[in-house]
Amino acid sequence: MDLSEKKKLDTVSIPELCGNSFFIPDYQRGYRWTKDEITYLLKDLKEFFTKTSEGFYCLQPLVVAKRCDNSWEVIDGQQRLTTINLILQYASNIAQKYKDVGIPVPFSVDEPYDIDYQTREGSKEYLRNRDEKDKASNIDFFHIYEAYEAIKHFFEENNKYINDFFTAFLDNNKVRIRFIWYNVSEDLKNNSALTAEDIFTRLNIGKIGLTNAELLKALFINRVDLELNVQPFQFDESYSPDRKRNLSAQFAIPVKDRIANNWDEIEKCLNEPDFWAFIYGKDDGKYATRIEFLFDILTKKTSEDNSYYTFNEYSEYFKKFDDEFFEILPKLKSSSLEQKEKEIEVRKFLDKTREFTIEHEWKKVCDLYDKFRSWYSNEKIYNLIGFLRYLDVDIETINKWEKQEEIETHDDFIELLKREVCTRALTDPNEKKSDDDEPTVYDIKDISYESDYRLLVRALLLSNVMFVQNLKRPIRFSYKDFYNEKWDVEHVASQTEMDSEGKDRKSWIITTLEYFSGVIIEITENKNSKGKLVKKENLAKFREKIQQKIDSNKLDDNISDDYTIRKLCEELLDLLTHKDISLINSPVYNEITKVIFKTKMHEIESKNSISNLVLLDQRTNRGYHNALFPVKCRWIKERESEIFIMPCTKNVFMKVYSKQKIDQMNWNKEDADDYMQELERICQN
Repeated sequence: MDLSEKKKLDTVSIPELCGNSFFIPDYQRGYRWTKDEITYLLKDLKEFFTKTSEGFYCLQPLVVAKRCDNSWEVIDGQQRLTTINLILQYASNIAQKYKDVGIPVPFSVDEPYDIDYQTREGSKEYLRNRDEKDKASNIDFFHIYEAYEAIKHFFEENNKYINDFFTAFLDNNKVRIRFIWYNVSEDLKNNSALTAEDIFTRLNIGKIGLTNAELLKALFINRVDLELNVQPFQFDESYSPDRKRNLSAQFAIPVKDRIANNWDEIEKCLNEPDFWAFIYGKDDGKYATRIEFLFDILTKKTSEDNSYYTFNEYSEYFKKFDDEFFEILPKLKSSSLEQKEKEIEVRKFLDKTREFTIEHEWKKVCDLYDKFRSWYSNEKIYNLIGFLRYLDVDIETINKWEKQEEIETHDDFIELLKREVCTRALTDPNEKKSDDDEPTVYDIKDISYESDYRLLVRALLLSNVMFVQNLKRPIRFSYKDFYNEKWDVEHVASQTEMDSEGKDRKSWIITTLEYFSGVIIEITENKNSKGKLVKKENLAKFREKIQQKIDSNKLDDNISDDYTIRKLCEELLDLLTHKDISLINSPVYNEITKVIFKTKMHEIESKNSISNLVLLDQRTNRGYHNALFPVKCRWIKERESEIFIMPCTKNVFMKVYSKQKIDQMNWNKEDADDYMQELERICQN
């Protein structure tokens, strides 16, 4: 096939490449694929063939430019182009073996395309006639030889798939493998300052190839000109070619500018951390260009689909328009109809094929984006959809809910979302039931530290989202901050007895000293040689500052009949200095735990009940260990300016939910019961 007949951005099958010549310039390195890359590609193809019976597997873009000798300069994609050439040669050898033993060949093998490499003399010939004894003569020969051996080894191990493979490669009626064809000849022609090497450099800086988003943008904008060829003015024989070109430009430029401007606006919004966290969830780096996410939704791309699935879907979709276009246009141009009749027929054609046009498809992208903006602008819808996205509920499902007949207002939609959020959040993620069975929805009071950890985290997150949702003036829950942190489930009243030795002993003494003296220990953070963050406490300075307060008679307030703050701090400093003194048996420990801080775990219904649990960022949680309740309160209050504290977590430690606030020093059974009542209230659907 003459590849010049292909559109600038298109797909091309392997048989269409056959009979053409390709040139690999010296600004590229030679062939370097190893057994690993080849085996990965072949396994990926095998998985595609065995799992699906429809659709196409798109190989990476083949970026080319036409040379004066009619060959094609390969700017990007030479590694796969060479690999496919070697696969075709293997197919040819298999076909010959079939013929030699009288077995019908189920696939047609054309002569493979030529590849000429500027870097290594003789590479073109060696690609066709590999000889093991010559493979060590240069690095390109070595990799070419080893690549063919890897291909042969793969098919020997997967012999039963050979016919399926090569039918998909070579049968024009069943072909299921294509390159993305990107011809930049026109770009080079129109810009004398641009070279093929410039394009290669741009594509290969940081090894960033063409993404789906870049290809889609080019596909949409390039097609504007193609679709203008069926506008009525193109059939007016009284118009000169120059006038038709001017009219085309008048139509094309505004459309292209609008697409480009919309594109930039959408991409900018999707890069806003709050918006992206709400509609996407935790960023996984999957989308270098985030507008691609919208295209993936519209084409219903799944995690199992090929990398270039979305581009291929649009390319195939527009071919439906092209088939109509190339069938009707010649007939209209050669018809004997009067000019007005031609225009009528063209308009009928345009109406018939409008759903396959760029305008129609671009409107879908903009409409989806506008839908997201609409959801984002409503705090209640934002909170609920953000939570559903955290639960991996897909956008299409949410869209369907909104379109149900019974959903007439925003309030109807919000109520439906609330039901879904509360049901899905409190459903065991590990429960396996058939589609007809209703899932088990837990009551939040029955969830505890012993429950499935994901269920517990979801329940606690639900309480935080629903708290801000149910405020008189709802505010947005910060999904951005939530995803930026790692979270622990923290016991409000410590669930374990403190170890009187080691880190627990030291931590308890320091946090208690901090609470009573008002002196905060200085902690420095540095990275060690392995890059791990290491925290170091400045104990000497801490002791010095406390001693200064003791000496200045600023700690003389009475705590009890037997203790002033000064005496308590002196004894705690002594415990901190002398590790051989028993902590548990010391009078000061007894005074603090039995007289001043009176929390008794057995008084709380269950130390592992959700009424004693909150979500807390790992850095804060793992910093204070088994600290006293008021010390935890102070830490959380101090860190609020520098880190995201969950609203319910803050409320618990500030005793917002507690009906009686007489004892601010301890977390008691009454506090836990009041917290449980609030959890049940805000999480009821």
